[in-house]
Amino acid sequence: MQEKSNLNFQLACLILGQLLFSCSTFFWTESGTYSVNSATFMFLSMVFWALGFVGLFGQLSSQLPIYSRIGLLYALYGAFGGSAFAMEGLFIEVFGLSEKAGVEASESFPLALNLIMYQSGPAFPLSLLILGIVLAYKKKVNWVSGLLLSSSGLAFPLGRILRKIEVAHLTDFLLLVAVLWISLQLRKRAANKV
Repeated sequence: MQEKSNLNFQLACLILGQLLFSCSTFFWTESGTYSVNSATFMFLSMVFWALGFVGLFGQLSSQLPIYSRIGLLYALYGAFGGSAFAMEGLFIEVFGLSEKAGVEASESFPLALNLIMYQSGPAFPLSLLILGIVLAYKKKVNWVSGLLLSSSGLAFPLGRILRKIEVAHLTDFLLLVAVLWISLQLRKRAANKV
């Protein structure tokens, strides 16, 4: 019963995390970077995403114990990297810095910024890509929803790299549909176990 309650909480966090994430895009600056409001939504979304990842990877712990631990660690690295990008946008707007401040700072602090931002950046979408396939392969979710999550991982960088708000909204919506569908399936599986 406790395990089912934990899963329901984690899946609710996953959905809330993606809802907040989707809201953040509505507050981007005209140039497609994070504003103070956007950064706030993004930062909070990553808190909920972290708990959601715990729930998703927890579904695989008995079948794939090593992957579930290492995969979770990598996914959390990506979530914290998302928070770092949010904070960069927040500080740029709060302190009136150039939008190129992060790039300029990387010349002075290459190792730190590489570890905190540039290496963690791909971790979030790569985690989604692999996790969708593994959840479907291990029959935790159906193949269509697993592939939708994986496709969301592939599409996610386009919304950020292109800095086109329409593309970002589309990729956010795709990911929202994927997490909603997967959450419903996992809740149903947990309810049927009792």
